[in-house]
Amino acid sequence: MTNHKQVRILFLSHFYPPEMGGAAARISGLAKWLVKFGHDVTVITGYPNYPTGKIYPEYKNKKNKIEFIDGVKILRSKVLPASYQSVLVRLLNYFTLFFTALWNGVRKRNNFDIIVASSPPLTIGILGLILSKIYKIPWIFDIRDIWPDVAVEAGMLRENGIVHKLSKKLANYLYKQATHITPVTERKLTKIRKYDIPISKISVVPNGVDFDLINGAEQKDWRSELRLENKFVLSYAGLIGIAQGVNIIIETAIQLKDIDDVHFLIVGEGIEKQKLQNSVKSLELNNITFLPSQPKESIPSLLTSSDIALIPLVSTKLVDAVPSKLLEAWACKLPVILIAGGEAADMVIKAQGGIVISSNDVEGIKTAIIKLKDSPELINKYSQNGFEYVYKNFDRELLARAMEKVILKIVEV
Repeated sequence: MTNHKQVRILFLSHFYPPEMGGAAARISGLAKWLVKFGHDVTVITGYPNYPTGKIYPEYKNKKNKIEFIDGVKILRSKVLPASYQSVLVRLLNYFTLFFTALWNGVRKRNNFDIIVASSPPLTIGILGLILSKIYKIPWIFDIRDIWPDVAVEAGMLRENGIVHKLSKKLANYLYKQATHITPVTERKLTKIRKYDIPISKISVVPNGVDFDLINGAEQKDWRSELRLENKFVLSYAGLIGIAQGVNIIIETAIQLKDIDDVHFLIVGEGIEKQKLQNSVKSLELNNITFLPSQPKESIPSLLTSSDIALIPLVSTKLVDAVPSKLLEAWACKLPVILIAGGEAADMVIKAQGGIVISSNDVEGIKTAIIKLKDSPELINKYSQNGFEYVYKNFDRELLARAMEKVILKIVEV
C-alpha cells in the first residue's frame, strides 16, 4: 500500500472484463493494482457484448448494475450491442454508451479526485472532458490507439474522408483539453507531439502483463483435449477482426497442409471469424482448429500447450501498435512469429524473443515455422529471452505504479 493519500479515481472505458482483449485487460489491470496500492477506484463501462455483439448471458438484465471485481467498483451502463460490422452500427454502439455513461456519471456527482478516460473510441474522451468540467477535477486521456490514424492504417477509413477529418479535429481538441495524456507506446507519443502537445503533458504508460493471473491460472491439457499430442502447434488467441489480419494464418496453413504434424489453433471471436471458417471448410483444410473465446484464466494454459504464438497485424503501416498478445505469449514462455513491422518488430528484435516477418509474406512465415520446428534449441532461446524481457519491462504492477505516479503528480499539484 502506498504512503501517499488515497486518491478517488474514476476510469471510463468502453471495454471491461469479462470482455476479452487488450483494452479490457489494460484498464482492469491498472484498476486492480491501484486498489491494491490503497486507492478508491470506480469504473464506468457498458454491459459486456464485445466482440460478439450480444450481451453476455449473465448480464441479460438491462438495468444499470453495480458490481465489484478485484476490489474495483464497476458501474455498468446500458449499451446498444454491436458486432462492429458497419461504421453506423459501431457509432450507435459508441454513442449509446456515451449518453448512458454520462447520465450515470452525472448522478455520481463529485465523488472523485481524477478521471482516466481510455480511448478509443473518442467518445470516451468526450465523456472524460464533460465529466471533468462537471466535477471540476483533472482528467487523463489514456491512449491505446491513436484514432482515426489507426483506422486509416488498418484500411477501415479513407484518408482525408469526412469521417477522418472530423475525427482528427476532435482528437486534437481532446488532446489540448486533457490535463495529461498517457499513450501506451513511444511512437504514439511521437504522433501526439505532432498535435503541438508539450512533452511535459505526456507520459508513456505501456500495456503490461498480469503475472499474478498467469501464475495462478488454471492448468488444462489442451493438447489431449484437442487431440494434438504429436503436433507442432502454432496458436493465435485474440480478436479476429479487420486490423488483426488473421487471414494470413489461413494462407500459411494452405502452404503447409502436406506437413502432417503442423497444426494451427485460432482462438477468439470477431467479425472476420465466420468468413475464415467458411474458407477453411471450402478448402478442406484439416490443419486448423477454431475455438471460441476463452476465459482469461484459460489463456495461459492454452498458450503453454502450444509451441509458437503467431502475432499478425493486417498492415506494416500499423507502426505504433504493440499487441498485448505479444507480451502475454512471452509471459507464458512462448516464442513468437510476429507478422508485422514498426514498434512491435523493434521490440521482438531487441528482446530476441522470436522471428519477425513482414505482413503478407506467406513464404517468409512458412520458412520461419519450418526453421523453428527443426530447432528446439532456438525455441528455448526465444522462449527464455522473451520471458525475461517482458518480466523486466512489462509487469503490470510496475506499470500501475507508473500510472499512480502520474495521478499523484496531478492531484497533489
